[in-house]
Amino acid sequence: MAREAAGPSEARDAAGPSQAPRSRRDGRLQPDARQPAPDPEEEQQRVRELDLKVARRMFWWGFALLPGLWLLVWVHFRQAVKQPGSDPRLRLFVHRSLVGAACSGVLLACWVALVQSNWREWEDRWQWLMVVAPPPKETDW
Repeated sequence: MAREAAGPSEARDAAGPSQAPRSRRDGRLQPDARQPAPDPEEEQQRVRELDLKVARRMFWWGFALLPGLWLLVWVHFRQAVKQPGSDPRLRLFVHRSLVGAACSGVLLACWVALVQSNWREWEDRWQWLMVVAPPPKETDW
């Protein structure tokens, strides 16, 4: 069964919605004149809402033993928070993420110091916590 050749409108429909029709002017592709250009103020508002949504989700996922996300939120959004007119809710999540990253960093440093200083006294009972456990007694070669 041979299929007949599709017309230009059918080919455009088959391309899908992501392929918006464009008009050719001066050899360059131009956006279709039927679609209005997005308002810059509306676009900025949409970006702000998306930033807030991402910061909020990454903050809450940081509690799922992923404290690196808190540091990532602070690094990524710290410049956006310093700008005048930034969303106070975004500022709140960025500040909380910085506090969470600092607290988890202190806890990790304390844990490493505790393990490094006391692992010999733990005997076999706590050795399972260590990835590589050295021999219990040092021997000369």
